[in-house]
Amino acid sequence: MNPDADTPEPVLLIIADISGYTRYMTANAKTLGHSQTIITELVKAIIRQIELPMEVAKLEGDAVFLFCRKPADPQPGRELKNHWR
Repeated sequence: MNPDADTPEPVLLIIADISGYTRYMTANAKTLGHSQTIITELVKAIIRQIELPMEVAKLEGDAVFLFCRKPADPQPGRELKNHWR
C-alpha cells in the first residue's frame, strides 16, 4: 500500500473554452453541420498545442479540461511558474 495515496497532490487545472460557443451555434443553426465542423477543428487545434506534462482530462462540447501535476522535487532557483512547464 502506498502511504502517500491519500495525500493531496498539487495540480494545475486549466479549462480552455471557446468563447461565444452557444451564441455561434444558435446563430448558425441552419448550417449546424458546418458550425460543428468548425468547432471541432478549433478544439483539435487546442489539443495539438498541448505539451507535456499537460494532459487532457476531458473534452466537453467546446471546452478542453487539462491538468498538470506539480513536480515533487522542484529545482532550486526557478520561479514557481516555470515548474508547471
